[in-house]
This record gives sequence, C-alpha cells and structure tokens, in this order.
Amino acid sequence: ETAARKISDAETFTDAEIENEAAAKPKSKFIDELQIVLKDTKASARFPDGPSASASVEEFGPFRLHDAIWNGKGATWIVADQAVGYVKEVQMINTFVGFDKNAPKQIRVHLRSVRIVQPHEWHYGMRWADFNVRLKAYLTELKNRKLAAGIPPKPKSLLHLYFTGEDAQAYIMDHPLDGFLTKYLPLMQDENNQRIKRDTCLDQRFAALTSRQLERIQVQVQSRKLAQDSDIWIKRVQTLKEYAAAKIVAPTLPPIDTPPLAKLTIKKFNFAMDRDEELIRRGTEGHMEYFFKIDDYTGPKREIVGDPKSWIALGFRKLDWTASGVMFQLKDFSDPVLEADFHLSGTFGFGVQKTVLPYATSTVVAMGERTVAKITKGLNPAKIFFDASWKFDNVRLRWDTSFMPAFMRFLNGLNRYSPLSREKSPAMPIFDVLRLNMHGKFDFDLSEVVARVSASPSPYAKVVHHVDLYINRIVLALTRYTQGVEPMIPTLKKGEISHCMLYIKRARIRPEDFSPGRKSEINVSAAQVLLFPEYYCKSGDSSDHYIHPFPKPGGEYVSSNIWERVKVLPEIGLDEVNRIKWSSPLYDMAETHDSYGMFRSTSLNFGVNFCLSMSKERKQMGPKLSYPECDSVIYSDAITTMARIARFFTKPIPACRPAPRFFNPMSKLPPKESFGSLLNNMQILAMVSNINVSLWNNLEPGHGLHIYLQNAGFTQEQEKELVNEKEVTTLRYRSALVNNLEVGMSDPEMDIGANRYKQGFLLSAEVVEFTGGEDGELGLEILQHYHRTEADIQGGDEPSKASLCRVKTADHSEFSRGKSLHQEKLMGTYDMDLTLSGVRYLWTPSRRNSLWDWPIAFKEKRYLVQSTEMLKKRAAENALPFTLATGIQQRNYLNELLEDSNKKDAGISTDDPSDEPLGRQVKDEHRVFRASINRVELMFGSTDSDGIGILEAADVSFGVIKRKVTEGKSSWMENNY
Repeated sequence: ETAARKISDAETFTDAEIENEAAAKPKSKFIDELQIVLKDTKASARFPDGPSASASVEEFGPFRLHDAIWNGKGATWIVADQAVGYVKEVQMINTFVGFDKNAPKQIRVHLRSVRIVQPHEWHYGMRWADFNVRLKAYLTELKNRKLAAGIPPKPKSLLHLYFTGEDAQAYIMDHPLDGFLTKYLPLMQDENNQRIKRDTCLDQRFAALTSRQLERIQVQVQSRKLAQDSDIWIKRVQTLKEYAAAKIVAPTLPPIDTPPLAKLTIKKFNFAMDRDEELIRRGTEGHMEYFFKIDDYTGPKREIVGDPKSWIALGFRKLDWTASGVMFQLKDFSDPVLEADFHLSGTFGFGVQKTVLPYATSTVVAMGERTVAKITKGLNPAKIFFDASWKFDNVRLRWDTSFMPAFMRFLNGLNRYSPLSREKSPAMPIFDVLRLNMHGKFDFDLSEVVARVSASPSPYAKVVHHVDLYINRIVLALTRYTQGVEPMIPTLKKGEISHCMLYIKRARIRPEDFSPGRKSEINVSAAQVLLFPEYYCKSGDSSDHYIHPFPKPGGEYVSSNIWERVKVLPEIGLDEVNRIKWSSPLYDMAETHDSYGMFRSTSLNFGVNFCLSMSKERKQMGPKLSYPECDSVIYSDAITTMARIARFFTKPIPACRPAPRFFNPMSKLPPKESFGSLLNNMQILAMVSNINVSLWNNLEPGHGLHIYLQNAGFTQEQEKELVNEKEVTTLRYRSALVNNLEVGMSDPEMDIGANRYKQGFLLSAEVVEFTGGEDGELGLEILQHYHRTEADIQGGDEPSKASLCRVKTADHSEFSRGKSLHQEKLMGTYDMDLTLSGVRYLWTPSRRNSLWDWPIAFKEKRYLVQSTEMLKKRAAENALPFTLATGIQQRNYLNELLEDSNKKDAGISTDDPSDEPLGRQVKDEHRVFRASINRVELMFGSTDSDGIGILEAADVSFGVIKRKVTEGKSSWMENNY
C-alpha cells in the first residue's frame, strides 16, 4: 500500500521502503538470493498471414522476485514491425509473488516519459481486430487441449488495472501529402513571388539595352539567372530543413519530419479500472441488477433480456481516470485548442448478447503451415452501458474558424480507432447508431472556463475580431433513462421529459472593441438548453435496441472461435487491402437484407427549449437617479465583431477532394437518412428574462440606448405535410410575447426630460404580442403558460409598473372625443398579427438626431486596403437607383418604347387588334399583416418650448392586404393599406 501510494504521487522510492515491502513477504533462501536482469529483450506474437505485435525492453531489473518494485527502462511497443509507442522508465509494483491467490489479480504500473506516434495510413481498429481474432482462436484451441488432457479450466476474472504516469505525448500524423504541403508550400509560394520580382527587374534592365547588346549577352545572362534561381531555391530548402529538422521524440520511434495532424500532451495521469467489493460479492446477481438500472428498454423482451444465460458476456467495472496538464493542439498552430485538468469516474458495462443463425458471420484465418481457424461470430453489435461523469477544471479553449479543416480531418480519422462493422446492412445515421449501442447516463461538467473565439481566414494570423468568454460552470447531461435529466432551471411543463441538457452558469462575454479604454461586457446569470428528440421506427418501440433474436431457453446459439485442422491449407480470402473477408449466410441469401430495418428511424420529432436570464435584479447608480444601472455594456463596434464571427461560423466549409486513405475501401457508403430528411415536426421555445443592457455608439461618444426587458418569449412549430405527393414544410404557429419593455437614451445634448447624467426616456411598452401561422393563438397560450410558471418560480412577483418617464398625463376619458375609422376593413384573420399595449414614446429633435446616427455605427469595420478599381466598382454599384430586377424591367420598357417609335417612323401601326378593353377586377385578396396598438401615448417636444404635446389613442390599427388585380390582359399584385 505504501509503494502504491508513492507511485500514485509520482515520487521516488527509498531503499528502506523497498526493503520493508520485501521483508513483509514470505521467502526462501534461494528466492531471496536470486537476482534477475533482462537486457535487450523482445517478445513477439506473429501469425502467418501478416498480423503481428511485439514488445521490447532495453533493460528490466535487476530485481528479486519478492522485491516490492520491479524497474525497467526503454520499453517499446511494435505493431506490424513498426514502433508506435515508447516508455523511458517503467516501475511495476510486485502483485504476483507472495500474494493471496484467491484475491483479484492486479497490475500496478508507473510510467515516465511516454511517447506515441501513430502513422496516418493505419486503421488501428482493424489491425487490432485482425490480431485479436487470431489470438482468441489460438487461446481457444489451447483451452480445448487442456480440457482434453483433463486439466480443469480456471474461472474467468478480469485483471484490476492501475496505471499512473507523467510526461505523456501522443502524435497523430497527417497524410504525407498534407504534411509536406504544410511544411513547404509557404516557401514555394514565397520563392515564386521572389522569382517573379527578379524576372521583372531583369526585363527592365534588358529594356534599357540596345538590340546589339541584347544579342551579345541576353542568352548568357538568362542562363546565369536560371542557375542562380536554382541555387537560391536549393539553399532556401536546406535552410528550412535545418530550421525545421525532423523531431526525434524517442530513440526507437520514427522521426517526425512533417507537422502532425494533432498532438496530445498530459503532464500527469492516474488510471484505475476494477470492480468494487459489492459487485465481487454479489457476482452475477449484482451485475444484472446494475444492468436493469442502466438499460432503458422496458418492453415485452425484458424477461429474456434479464436472463444472464442470454448473454455471451456482460460485466461492469468501476473506472477512475484523472489527468492534469492536458493540452490538445491541431497541426502546428501556435495556440492549443484545449487546456484542462479532468477527472472521469463512473461505472461502465460491456455486453454481447447471444443470437441464432443465420445472424452470424464467419471467416477462415491461417494459424500455421497446415492449420487454420474457422471463426464464427454473431452479427449482433456489442453494447456499452455507462453511468459516469467527466469533470473538467481550469479549462482554456481557443477556437478559430480557420481551425475547421484540420479539425474535420481529425474527426474523420477517429473511425480508425474502432473496427469496421462486419454487418453489411446499409449504414445508419449517427443518432441511430448511438441509440443502438450506447445506454445510460453521461455528464460533462466544466468549471472555470476561459475561451477565445475568433474569425480569420488563416490560423497563423493575429486577428482583432475575437470574443472572450468567461464561464463559471457548464454542464452537459446526456441520458437514456426513462425519467430524463433533472433541469437546473425548472421550466418544464408537467409530463415533459428531456434526455439532453446544456446548462451555463454565470457567463461573461467580452467582444473585442477597436478603441483602447473601452470594454464591452455581456453578463449572463444562467442559460439552459433542453432537447426533446422523439424517434419513430417500424417496430413501434424506439427503445427496443435488441434487433437480433435471442435463442430459446436451452437452445443453440452462435458460438465463436471454432478451430479446425486441415491437411491442405485452403485459400484465405483477403480483401483489396489484405484484410480478412467475412461472409454471412444472411447476405448470401439476400444481398439487400437490412438487420436494422425495424430499428432504423423513419421519422423524427424534435423540440428545443431555451431559457436565458441576464440578471436577477435592477441596480441603482445613485439615490437621486431614477434610471437603473445596466448589468451589460455593449459598444456598437463590438456588435460588428460578433456579427463577423457569426458570419464566419455560418459559412459552409470549403469542400475539396481528400487525399486517398488506405482504410476507405472497407468503409460503408454514407447513410441515406439525415436529420433534415427524417425531421417531421420541429418545436422551438425560447425565453429570456431580466435583460438589462446599455448600448453605446462608438462613433458618437456619449450617445447610448439603455434597454430593460422583464421577460420575453418566442415559440414556433413547423411540420411536414404531403401535398400532391411532395413533402412540404408548413408553419403551424409562430408567436412572440414581450412584457415590460423600457428603453432610455443618453445624449450629451438632450433637450427635454434629461437628468444630470444626460439620460432620459425614449420608449416603453407593457405588452407586445405577435402571432403567425395557422394556430398562432396556441403558441401565444404556450408562452403565457411559461411566463406564469416563471413568475411562480420567482415567488409570484408582479411585473414592475415603474416608468422612466416623469411626464404625468390625464385620464383616458378626457381624450375620448374621437371616433373609429374603417374598423370593419381590419376584421378577419391575418397571416401575421402584432399587438402592442401600453405604448409610450417621446420624440424630440435631439432624440431624432441621435437615433439617425446609429445605422452607420453597426456597419462592419474593415481594415483591408482595397484597390482603386474595386472602390470605383462599388461606388458605381451604390449609385444605381434601382435593383437588378427593377433595372431589367426598366430596360425592357425602354426597348419596347424604342421599338414602337421605330415602327411609327416606318408607318407601321403599333395597335394590337386582339386587345379588348376590360374593366379593373380584383381576382384574389390575401390578408398579410395586421398591427394593433392599445393605449398609446405619443409625446412630441421642441427645443423652442419647455412643454410637450401628447397624442393619445385608445386603439390604433394598421393592416396590409395583398390583392391580385387584373385589367385587360394584364395582371399584377398590389398592396392595400
């Protein structure tokens, strides 16, 4: 225990501690004096048709069998005759000699200076699968021989693994062509530009010479120049090679000549995988109880699924993995993508169910000169069960839009670490694959996150457009449990269950400003996103992930690793990349068989619930100031920065033909289904509350807008319908609701209603309602329900009735002398309906001038030097008085006038005898938009007078009706207001 504790702390063991550990174990005189030393030792496992694995060590020992620690150095892991891993120092705690034989077997190892270099052209999952399948066949044959000799089999028990280490680095190599271009392409481009400059300079020199001088020296000078260009290029390449020489990461590993695709660095790590005492004591019963807790299936197969005899293998292990100083980089970019410390802990399970023929696949592999192994396996995939949490501390993130190509290549290469499926059925989309193979609950918890997001065309550029984020906590919860996740902000209605949640607590967003001394800052108290996926499949139960049949109780099932001996070695079937071929009677009978047919999603309903709160209360700047201090301050140039970054993120990734990959021939075609093609119904619900923002004009110092919003909501639902045998997406409803909106203004030259800080009232509205779609009122009812729920959560506080305007107006009854006009024309149902209540607006000359200065402040700032021709072209485009469509219409009209004029000059009549005068008729009428304002006060002020004028109305309505009008043979659409 002392030695294990010291190893976990990465400390050096003293001789006294080692002697004490050794003295505690029983020993004989011979064993006590026996000392073992291994030097330049190598162990290999190799099969005739290719797969092999080896391990070598420079020196291991000296050690005695009863020593507490065995030391080694220079260990190398070799796959297919190529070294891929190296460990400088190895310390292994002795858990083999002198320990209880009945206790669980343990391996405790401490590693120092770990280096891993993974070549690009390898498919690691397939290499390991090919090797492992042969090794299992060999071990099965060895077990059968022992049983034939009367030796009883040993009970199966997995080892308890404990690994600690420090200074680990892993390199994932890029494609050779990509790596070569990353290193040499900038030099090629620069050399080409320099050569063009030298050619231009030489041509200028030749232009100053006479023709006789050119005939005498031109050929000689040009040949000397070409030789000099060649010498310059060779020298520059040699200089680059010396400056960026191949990196030697370990003595036995291949040197890294080109920048790797990705690099992972870990300073210290501690990995443990074992079974707790409760699982060991209860055995199979304990495993099945844990299985019932995690598995999300509750259908009629539950009794069969819960029978241990229905599984080839099913077990759970405790996993604990701690790492500090983790850093992940892409290519040779100077900024790492991720820096953090993490702790992964929880229970993980692995299960393979039994199945029956013909749901099986088999192959034949060579085991010797006259021996083969026929291996048969079920087509049922392995299932992973988990109940775990992954916590990250001190997270530092850096992301630029130019990282995306390298990041996508990295993601596309992750499939190399898992063996390709032996199932020949068409591929499924990623969400169906996760539903099939992964079950349980997984939480990601990030604390103290500092991130920078920027937008630039090159990852090497030092750009100004960036946004800094400081987040106290981020929680991402994924679960397949029937009860769903427990939301941090309880906004769910009764009966709603979410299986995915993203929660953010106390976030600060700081977009970059373009002037020193200013700092924009957006403070968010809490934010939450809940997802509600609902899958539909042919089986009728989307939770039934047991797609292959179970054997009957006591019946036969597909066994594995069947060994056969033959006198003549049959021809081994290999594919185009020299990997074993698997064949299945299921696909021999019908190549179009789809094992996932009943499980594959046929349609998908998806819901999104978003909730945001920026501040919990309104603060006051001083006792004599009625305007509240804003929790967030934003300058207009910071908004342009965020808009630029958002535009870069929404741009499609440049598509280019990838270099050929060695593992592509065995991969399946992409699935035909996608999220968009299966999406049948989409619901969005967004709620924000306590918005308290101050917006300042960076071009006009002192001009600002101060916005307070108690709460607002938006909801939308759209679904697909079959119209004329075509799928058409229709909007069911789109609604928005705003409560208690107040807008103030800052202006150094404010004329009326300003305090000593030059702040005054501009606009307020008690309620704003917007509805659209077929069931717009239904969406409005949903928003009103959520707003009531939020008020109940916060203690039922009533909305604030305080106004920023000190103007007192008379009762509405004094202004009731008017009468309604054309009210009957505004009746009926409109596509969009906007209703405002309790609107107050103050309009003065200074407020007008300040507002007119805002549009130019939101234009994106560009700091690129443009050519004169480009500026002239843009000026000409801006000078055009009409759009392209209008310009075409005007040009056609002018052409018709010119043609009529030419006909008249030639004496040809331009009248069409078929034209008959018809009256003006309205063929169709479509109600597009209606706006209604209840209890509105418009206040007008002037700098020439101390008072203001008030226009008050009980109701104001406005409508837009689109009509199709015909007159003669002409028809057009016109708007009626």
